[in-house]
Order: sequence, then structure tokens, then C-alpha cells
Amino acid sequence: MGVDKSRRTIFAWSMYDFANQPYTTLIITFIYSTFFASVISENEITGAALWSRAITITAISVAFLSPIMGAIADRGGYRKLFLIFWTFICILGSCALYYPVPGEIYKALFWVVISNIGFEMGGVFCNAYLPEIAPKNKIGRISGYGWSLGYLGGLISLAVALFMFVQTPTPAFGVDKLQSPNRISVKFNKIVEDGLYIESAKKSEIFEKIRNALGMSGQSENLEIPSGMYLQISKKGTTEKAQSISLNNSFVKLSNFDSLKFIDSYKKSRNKDNTIYLVGPWNQNYKSENQRFIELDDGQYYEVRQPIYKENKLTGILAYGEGGNFIVINESMCDEYEKLDYKDISELAHGSTQNIRAINLMVAIWFIIFSIPVFLFVGDNNSIQKPQSLKNLWKDSFRQIKSTFTNIREYKILVRFLIARLFYNDALITIFAFGGIYAKGQFGFTFNDILIFGIVLNVAAGLGSFFLGFLDDKIGGKKTIQLSNIGLIIACIIAVTLTHDSFYFWLAGVLIGVFSGPNQTASRSLMAKFIPEGKENEFFGFFAFTGKATAFTGPLLLGLVAEAFQDLRLGISVVIVLFVIGFLLMNTVDEEAGFSQKYR
Repeated sequence: MGVDKSRRTIFAWSMYDFANQPYTTLIITFIYSTFFASVISENEITGAALWSRAITITAISVAFLSPIMGAIADRGGYRKLFLIFWTFICILGSCALYYPVPGEIYKALFWVVISNIGFEMGGVFCNAYLPEIAPKNKIGRISGYGWSLGYLGGLISLAVALFMFVQTPTPAFGVDKLQSPNRISVKFNKIVEDGLYIESAKKSEIFEKIRNALGMSGQSENLEIPSGMYLQISKKGTTEKAQSISLNNSFVKLSNFDSLKFIDSYKKSRNKDNTIYLVGPWNQNYKSENQRFIELDDGQYYEVRQPIYKENKLTGILAYGEGGNFIVINESMCDEYEKLDYKDISELAHGSTQNIRAINLMVAIWFIIFSIPVFLFVGDNNSIQKPQSLKNLWKDSFRQIKSTFTNIREYKILVRFLIARLFYNDALITIFAFGGIYAKGQFGFTFNDILIFGIVLNVAAGLGSFFLGFLDDKIGGKKTIQLSNIGLIIACIIAVTLTHDSFYFWLAGVLIGVFSGPNQTASRSLMAKFIPEGKENEFFGFFAFTGKATAFTGPLLLGLVAEAFQDLRLGISVVIVLFVIGFLLMNTVDEEAGFSQKYR
């Protein structure tokens, strides 16, 4: 095929990044991962461990599939067909993620794995077009165009999710959502006799969060909230009632607080994530006339919240009363109150997550619409002599893979680069897979907070990809990658060590955004510069293979460490080690030698 450098072709190719980025942004990194760990699963620690297993299975599957299918695409000219096929696998898997409800853990994980494999494999065949559509002196710049368009797509999709599914009282697609604003979560550091110390967030942030949640804006900083406040430790923990709650500096004082009972209940809880939920009476005019509200014999209305699962079995339905109190509705209670139908209430509770689950449908629709340009305007190589039979195609493809494995040592610089990338790319995959889970588990972010956090990160990432894409062409791919690795190491150290103030987590997030895009786009462009001509699909299949061959290590280690120590922060520390190893190995790569070796 003649080299097509037209602007239309480059723009159409770049639009694929715009099309698929909402999948990884909303499903893998920020929203669905957090939703799975905190709602579908029993608790965030168990959820994070199970999520790590799903990412591990994805990585192993892509590592196996990518070189084989890359070789078949090279020999048979099926690059466009495979790109379309895997794109629609991702789209169908994203749609299916709407259906798993709280407790359906393995159903959710199955569709996460299927959709994520489709996403990753689609990227293999899209990346393989880069050496053909880009002039060799502008590969870094054009790779940066695609990545920055991708972050723009992620940014817009985050905003759409925020305003059409989370903040609005009437989500898109006519789905249901919970409306109660007066229940908030914060992290505590220390239990004392009459209250809790909350040192992991700014005082002003705590007060603002509580005032907004309880509709008490304008109150003084020494906030006194009377009547029926509740303190709850996680979904599987205990509920304690206080007649009043006051906050001064970072100390939460609760009247009638039994610290010994609280500590004992906390120790017995399986979800020791230091999260507390502060709950107050409903805001004025909050109650609406819909079926989610039920009246019990005590004269109070209760809002049906969410199902409670233990060991994947439904044990009851959480409901929240006008006075701020929680109750758990189970089958025996429904026998006592004849007007309560346990099956109907259970359906309402499961439906309460519709607005978050419907974000997956939005991602699928987005992917369908914006991937059309690459299907229409990016051509395939029609000069390839296709094998006469399917049997010959398989033989030729596996012969090509064997030949590549045998001769890969001739491309010593390329091998060094791919080995280095094994580590720093593994670290990036781990960050993307657990960013939202860590934000919620360590800092108590709500879905609203996580979406805003994601918007900020995508702005930083888009700007970083665009401007450092030019830097790639000026100083080279290696230096750009190493600069980004240093920035990512610093960001991760900040996120893991400075947990006393959420400001530092925001700072770490911005740094990750700025440097993650250039890290990926410079890696892609450097690979394109090293690839021998005529082997684009196969070598980009290897690029995906080496990116996934050990990509299960970071997520798996993070899940195991977090589960063993019941601490997500220690799990995230694994990422720092991987970045450091990748940085040291990348120092051994001679970019100029690798580029000249391509033409030997």
C-alpha cells in the first residue's frame, strides 16, 4: 500500500483514540472499577483484590493473542477486519456491564475481562497503522495528536457522565438513581474516648462537605448538628447513634459515644478501611412521591437504599429514615409488616445503582459513533498476496512468529526497550486500574468527586500529551519517556506518603495526568521508529505482547498486598518499584543505534 499521509487519514486514525478513551477512563480507571469495589463487591479491599484478578486475566489473554493475530493480519491483510472485530467485542462487553447488580461479582468480572480484551486488541491493530500514515520525522507528533485527542474524548465523556448521570436528578436513558444528599463519608485516623480524629483531609474540606450534604451552608466552622446523627462503619460494620455531632479542627465529637464498643465493632468488621459515614435527617422538601419510599408502623418514611450481601448472598436491604436512622429490611421483617414485599423492595434496591451502571451504555454508544472515521478513511494494505487457503495462512503466520522469536535478538536495542517497557508500562496499567478505587478507599471520594478528579487529570493528560509530543520530536523518544518516568515516580511517592491531606493526592493526580500521556505516546512512537518495514502488525503485536506479558504483575501484587495488610496504600507502593526498575533499564537503550538497526 502506498503511504497515505493525508490529513483526513491522520485525523481519522487519531479519532480512534478519541473513541476508545472513555472506556478506559470511565470503566477501567475511575467509575466502574470504583463501583465494582465499593458496591458490587462486599467491600473495597476484597473488591480491589478481585478487580486485580480481572486485570491479570486480561493481560495474559492479550499477551497470548496479540502476536498471533498480528502475524495473521500481516500475512492475510486482515488488519482492518480485526480492528473492527475487537472494537465491537469491547462495545458489546461495555453494554453487558450495565446488567450486573450488587452481589453479582463474577458476572461483572466476566464482562470486564471480555470488554477489556476487546479494547486492548483493538489498540494493537490501530497502532499498527502509525508507521504507514505518519512521515518518519513526525511520528512522535502524530502519535501525540492521537493521544491528546484520546484525552479530550476522556475529558468530554467524564463531563457527560457527571452532568447526565451523577449530578442530575433525572439521569439519561430514563434510569433511576438515589436522591438523598445528606449522607457523607470521611476518613478517620484515630479513635478516642469521645470522638474521632480526621487528619487525612483539610478541616475546611470536611466542613464544606458536611454543610453541603446536610443543606446547612453558611454555618460556622464550629459546626453543631443536633438530633439523630448516625455513625456507620462501612456496609458490613456497625451503626452507632449520637444525639449530636460537632466538628472543631479535625476532631469529630459525638455525644454518648462508646469508644470501646466502637473499637470492638471496628475490629470485627471485615472492611477496615477507616471510612465513616455521617448521616443526618432528610433535607426539607427532600422526600418525593415515588415507590422507593416506604412507610413503617413507626410513622416514618424510609428510602430503600441498596442490597447488602455477605459472601455473595443477599442478607437484607439497607433503608434510610427521615430521622437519620438506618434499618436493614430482611425477610423476617417483611413477615412482620405485611405491607412490605421483600421481592419488590429488593428490586428497588438493585435498581438504585442504575445511573452508575448506565454510564457503561454511554461508553458503548460513544465508541460506536466515533470509531466510524477510522473504519471509513484508514485503508488497508491491498498489495499483500493473501494465502490460497486458511490452512496456509495459519502455517505462514506461525512460521512468521517463530522466525520473529528466532531473529528478535538481531534487534538488540528494540529488545532492551521492550524489556524496560515491561516494567514502567506495568506500573501505568496498575495506576489506571486502581486510581478510582484508591481515591475512594483512601480519601473517601464520592462518585461525584471521582468524576471531577478524572476531569482534572484528563485536562492535565491532554495538555501533557500534546505539548510533550513535540518534545518527543525535538529531544527523542527515550528522553521523553525518562522525563515522564521521573515525574510519575515523584507523583506516586506523593500519593502514597502524603495521605494526611487530600491536596497532595490532587497534586499527585495532576502530575500523573501530565506525564502518563507523554509516556505512552513516546513509547508508541519510539516503537514505530524501531520496527522493520513490512512487519508493522507483527511487531506492534509484540509491542502489545511485551506490554501485557507481565502486566498482570502490578495489579496482582497490588491486590495481594492490599488484601494481606488490609491497606490499599501499601498495595499502591508496588507501582513505585516498577517505575524505578523501568527507568533504570531504559537508561541502557541507545535510540540512535536502534533506529539505524531497523534498516540493516
